[in-house]
Amino acid sequence: MTKKKNIASKLVLVLFVLTLISCCLLGSTFAKYVSGGTGSASVGIAKWDVSGLSDSMDISVTKISPDDAEKGTHNGEDPRTHMAKPAEAIATITNKSDVEADVTVTLSDLSFKKGENVVTFGTTGWETDGKPSQAEMMKTVQLQFTTVASPDENDWQALTYNADGSYKVYNGTLATGGSAAVSIWFRVVWVSQDGTNYADELDTWIGQNVTSISATLSFSAVQGSEKP
Repeated sequence: MTKKKNIASKLVLVLFVLTLISCCLLGSTFAKYVSGGTGSASVGIAKWDVSGLSDSMDISVTKISPDDAEKGTHNGEDPRTHMAKPAEAIATITNKSDVEADVTVTLSDLSFKKGENVVTFGTTGWETDGKPSQAEMMKTVQLQFTTVASPDENDWQALTYNADGSYKVYNGTLATGGSAAVSIWFRVVWVSQDGTNYADELDTWIGQNVTSISATLSFSAVQGSEKP
């Protein structure tokens, strides 16, 4: 009886050992390959660099007066025109970014002054008020802009009025690459009234009552493309 127990115990022990060996072999068979390590990655940020005006700037021009044509009523004649020709652009806005830039340049705070005082214009105009309306003033003393690098007479254009009271000078997209730029040129043209009998009188009133024109030039730029 004791001998049979010993044999049974030995069989159980052998089965236990075989089970352990089998589990080890199966564990190795079904194991997954696992690797570990550390690394790094980086991505560049597209540069944004549009410059030319710090934020805004005051503009000024050479003094200007009407053409020195013979005094008279000038009925039926062409307008007498005189202009101050600029020697250089008043501002150049450059896009050095890695992306395109949508640029808008505006003129605001436009005012006509006599000394430090803002000029008061007529409501209905010269013929009824005895002094010009602001529309007549701006038809006579015209502020003109262009963005052409070397402008000729056909490149100039009048200001475009915006709903917020400012005037649009430029609205366009500057390409990338560092060399994309727009130059802003500014001039004033004096155009005497034609076809009227008060051309000289209106010119004289302006000369007596307007000594300066002041305004502020500003620009804004926003990203114009997603990819460089």
